[in-house]
Amino acid sequence: MAALDRKLLRDAWHWRGQLAACALVVACGVAAFVALFGAYRSLLEARDEYYERYRYADVFVHLKRAPRAELDELSRLPGVAALVPRVLVEARLIVPGLAEPARARLISLGSTQSLNRLHLTAGRWPQPDRPDEAIASEAFMRAHGFAPGVRVEVVIRGRLVPLQIVGAAISPEFIYEVGPAQILPDNRRYGVFWMNDKALAAAFDMEGSFNDLVLRLAPGGSEAAVIAALDARLARWGALGASGRDEQVSHRFISDEIAQNRVSATLVPAIFLAVAAFLLHTVLARLIQMQRPEIGLLKAFGYSGRAIAWHYAKLALGVAMGGAVIGLALGGVLAQGLLDLYADYYRFPRFPMSGLIVAAAYAAALALGAALIGALGAAVQGSRLAPA
Repeated sequence: MAALDRKLLRDAWHWRGQLAACALVVACGVAAFVALFGAYRSLLEARDEYYERYRYADVFVHLKRAPRAELDELSRLPGVAALVPRVLVEARLIVPGLAEPARARLISLGSTQSLNRLHLTAGRWPQPDRPDEAIASEAFMRAHGFAPGVRVEVVIRGRLVPLQIVGAAISPEFIYEVGPAQILPDNRRYGVFWMNDKALAAAFDMEGSFNDLVLRLAPGGSEAAVIAALDARLARWGALGASGRDEQVSHRFISDEIAQNRVSATLVPAIFLAVAAFLLHTVLARLIQMQRPEIGLLKAFGYSGRAIAWHYAKLALGVAMGGAVIGLALGGVLAQGLLDLYADYYRFPRFPMSGLIVAAAYAAALALGAALIGALGAAVQGSRLAPA
C-alpha cells in the first residue's frame, strides 16, 4: 500500500466521528433522491405505459342524447383517429352490508373494446346474452371485500334492477377513482360499473343513441381544433362542451402527483447534499490546516501538488461512497413503501421498477459530485502549500 493511502486510513480513523456525520448526511440525501425520484419515474412510466397500451382517449364530450347517425360525420372530422360512442349514466346503488345507498357510474361495456380498454383483474367478462351481468371497478370490490358473483341492486328510473358482478377491472380513465364533487376516493360508496351495451341502453331508453363520446387524436391532430369542431357539431344535442385529457379528474390527480414528486426529488436531496458538501469542506479545511507541516514534508520528498490534492479528494469520495451505500439501501425501502402507498389510491396494472435503478445511478453520481465539490477548495489549498 502506498504511503499516502496508509496516511488516508489513519486520518479517516482519527476523524471518524466527523466523517461519519458527513456520511450520514450524504445517506439522507441519497435516500431522499432514490425514494422521491424513483417514485416519480415509476409513476410516470406506469401512467404513460398504461395510457398507450390501453388506448386512453384524448378528448371527452358528454351530451344529453344524440343519434348514432351523427357518428359518420364526426369520424370524418380533421384530426380524429378513432371515436367511440357510449352510454354513461349515474345511478343509485343498493349494496349488501351498506346501510345507505351508494352511487355508481354505469358505462356501456362495448365502448371499452377500442378506447379506454379495461384490464380484468378478477372474474370474467359478462356474457352478451346476460343483461344482468356487469364488471365492477377493482377499488369498489376491494373496499367491500367482494368477489365475483356478488349481487347488488341498481336504481334505474325508480325501479330496483338486480345486477350480478362477474368480474373486477381497472381502467385508464379511473386510475384515481373519485365521484362527482369528491376530492378523496370513497370506494365503499362510489364505484364504476361496465354493463352490456344493449342492456344499459334499454334500461335508460337510449337505443340507437349515445350520451357520451371519447376520441383519440390522429398523429399531429390539433386538440383545440377537434374540440371546437365537436362543440359546433354537437351543440344541438345538448353537449356540455368537449374537454381534453388534462381536464379529466383522474388524469389531473395523477399528473399533479407526478409533478409534485419531480419538484420534491429536486429540492429535498439538493438541501442534504449541499449541507454534506459544506461539512466535507469544513472538515477537510481543518484537517489540512492541522497537517501543514506534514504536507510541507511530503512535498519536500517529491510528492506533487496534484498527488496531495487527490489524496484529500479520495478521503471525501470515500465518505460519499459510504453514505451512498447506506442511502441506496434506505432509499430502496422508502421508494417501495411509497409505491405501496400509491397502489392504495392509483390503479395500475403494474408499477415499473426501472425508475428505481435509474434513481440509484443518479443518486450515486450526485453524492460523488457533491463530495468532490466540497473537497475541491480545501484540496487545492493543500496542494499549493510550499515544500518544507
